[in-house]
Amino acid sequence: MSVENEMDPGDIPAYLPELIQVEEMIIARLHVQMMVHRYRGHQYHYPGHCVSFMQNTVKTVNVLPNLPAELDIVVLRPSDQVVKDDPQYQRQFRSDFRVRKGRVVTWLGFLKAYHPDYQHVTISSDRIDALLADEDVSSSFTAIVNDQTEEVEDQPPTSAELPSPNSYSMVLNLNITTTEVDLIFEEIAGQKSLLPSLPAPSIRQTPVDEASGKDRIFAMAFPTLYTTGPADFNTPRLRKVDLNDYAQHLMRFHDGRFGPPLRWRFFVFNILIRCKANSSACFYVSKASGLKDLSRDELVEALLVDEGLLPQIVRQGSDLTGTRPY
Repeated sequence: MSVENEMDPGDIPAYLPELIQVEEMIIARLHVQMMVHRYRGHQYHYPGHCVSFMQNTVKTVNVLPNLPAELDIVVLRPSDQVVKDDPQYQRQFRSDFRVRKGRVVTWLGFLKAYHPDYQHVTISSDRIDALLADEDVSSSFTAIVNDQTEEVEDQPPTSAELPSPNSYSMVLNLNITTTEVDLIFEEIAGQKSLLPSLPAPSIRQTPVDEASGKDRIFAMAFPTLYTTGPADFNTPRLRKVDLNDYAQHLMRFHDGRFGPPLRWRFFVFNILIRCKANSSACFYVSKASGLKDLSRDELVEALLVDEGLLPQIVRQGSDLTGTRPY
């Protein structure tokens, strides 16, 4: 767990301002999650809630900053009339949806100068100008609006002294084929559009291969944690460190910065669960496919030659506690 073994992420310079999660997503090169925010009161007495969905395809950009409308964030909220009539809705997630241009610009300048994964990134002045000095960007996100108005019986008032923190959770990606999350992404892709004067984001066409262990996913997805690049999980090391020990070491890092970020913790947890799922699953090959008794490497080579063989292979696992067989 030493510097020599690339396990020290370094200290954050004191002059760098603190960013909230949305601001970090604006300066991140890699996007690995979709976040869904549900307003408190949207469904009776549920608290304000944020759910993180893991993406099947990681998005990599080379032109920064990302605009709020390009972020993979969905807001579940009541109708405009309900929000207008009840100030409590206007106050929710206000701190979570705040973007301060000065802080974003400061971080981009630092990352461009000192972070190895940002050396060849283009910082677009037009995109920076599109950000206001200090604004609530919730209106920029894709919104799912409930237009139905329901009569709710009178309930005893909630004490103003009691805190009502927003809650957070995550939906795992276990590499199941098409899911509701995929459908949401397709809908988002069809809705989002850029202002005509702004340059389109440069998105890498080749997906990141997480399994290869070559791409510096952590350092590009969470730049405020890996400020100068060291200690990414996929960094070559003298001694191998498994993800569980890696995560525990960073969460105990002396400045405590790896503990609070929910997206980082959820991402690590998702990888750990998927590794467990992979170890619990088996591949079954149809005897009539001509693929019988092939090694893994021979099977991969056969699939590269003829993708039509893929339907003849079934992957099944049923021993992962807490999940359905798949």
